[in-house]
Amino acid sequence: MSSEIGVSDRQIIHLLTRDPRMPFAELATLLGVSVQTAARRYQRLVRDGVLRCTTFLNPQAVHGLDSWVLQITPKPGRGTALAAALTRHPGISWVNVTAGHVTCLFSARADDDRDDMLIERLPKTSLVQSVSAFQEVHRFPVSTAWPDFTDLLTPAQRGWSERRAHLAAATGHPDGPIALTGTDYALLRVLGTDARASHAAIAAHTGLPRSRVRDRLRELTDAGAVYFDLEVARSALGFSMHVTVTAHIAPRHLQAVGEALSANREIPFVCVTTGRTNIFAVIFCRTAGDYYKLLTGALAGITGLDELEAHTNLQQVQHLRTIGRPGISEGIASGKHKTP
Repeated sequence: MSSEIGVSDRQIIHLLTRDPRMPFAELATLLGVSVQTAARRYQRLVRDGVLRCTTFLNPQAVHGLDSWVLQITPKPGRGTALAAALTRHPGISWVNVTAGHVTCLFSARADDDRDDMLIERLPKTSLVQSVSAFQEVHRFPVSTAWPDFTDLLTPAQRGWSERRAHLAAATGHPDGPIALTGTDYALLRVLGTDARASHAAIAAHTGLPRSRVRDRLRELTDAGAVYFDLEVARSALGFSMHVTVTAHIAPRHLQAVGEALSANREIPFVCVTTGRTNIFAVIFCRTAGDYYKLLTGALAGITGLDELEAHTNLQQVQHLRTIGRPGISEGIASGKHKTP
């Protein structure tokens, strides 16, 4: 990291976490600086690897899109190489290495994609010892976006942030999955490269009218099919503990436990999966002591959460990404590491 993360940087991160596509003019107004200064500070954070805006597809709102949690045991000494190979696959995101596993999310747009990856490619990869795959069947909305720097905001910034939270809570609740078209994927490929791309830039890349880009993007986000997020380098902000947690919860407690977990500001991701365990969650804490306080405090008070298994992530090779690149990449995606 080439520079310290100061108060104004944390304000930028907090505000963009609430609206990753916020125009620089609006950001500048909230910061009380010029548009050029706001853009320069944002670009420095991107250049230093502190943050990156990303585009997501919601598997619960897109017809034909499945999401899976993969826990892969690599061959001895091959964990880092496996993680690097996984990042090259267009459907893989959020790749993390623990002492014994590589954990990632896998999104498949069709049954053939799913079967090819889970039945053919991964089991035959020379880097892999075993694969466990658990389908995501429900994702809980988090009550507070991570990271939360509300205590550093000005009154105007805090008021804007609260209004954005209310707006987000009122949208993105689809009646059922929607089907994406080839035109939608063309639009999304541009946003997959640059989530902050302007309507004009998207129109130039896709050949669509700017008004059509604007209206369709609004339709997709209002339906909850597409949303935007901010990838933040947790270590740059002083968060040294990154833990993935799984637990088996009795069905009668499942909804309440998931909601209780997602209410904690340290937990940015909670979902229900198939498998022996049915809760999968991600926890960010500043220190091991803070994780212990969370474990013996808020988590200990959740009825039905009687036992859990936690793994410390040693390396985060890739953040979340669900908009795949067109075509097939190298590594596992091309079968480069197949067993002879």
